[in-house]
Amino acid sequence: MVFELRTPKTSNRSSQLADPGSVSWDDRLLVLGVLNSNTINWYASKYVSTNLNQHILRSIPFPELEQRNQNVIRLCVIGLILRELPQKELAQGLPKAWLERYRMSDYVGIDAESLKLKIDREVQSAFAVKDSR
Repeated sequence: MVFELRTPKTSNRSSQLADPGSVSWDDRLLVLGVLNSNTINWYASKYVSTNLNQHILRSIPFPELEQRNQNVIRLCVIGLILRELPQKELAQGLPKAWLERYRMSDYVGIDAESLKLKIDREVQSAFAVKDSR
């Protein structure tokens, strides 16, 4: 399963939980990273065969993460977004503060697979799941 940020114009009404403008970028980045982690994907796959609805989405447990772990996930998500979006789209709303933090971080030179793995490890540690890799 893959979760993405969408504008209200392109969102599927059944999966749109809130107006994206009403949610802070800190929360958007964190939720995007956690929902795309292997741990949450495994959990959701136990309940979803073809369609994810709000009832199932709301039943997915969200890990309790310390601030430092939340920031690691946010920085990794920014890194992944920068690898996926064309440069012209970057000016359309990504948070400047997080872009600056990312550019000053140790995550700049890390490939996408390693960023995803880092997110997975942060989420797994919050759930006390042992990493088998």
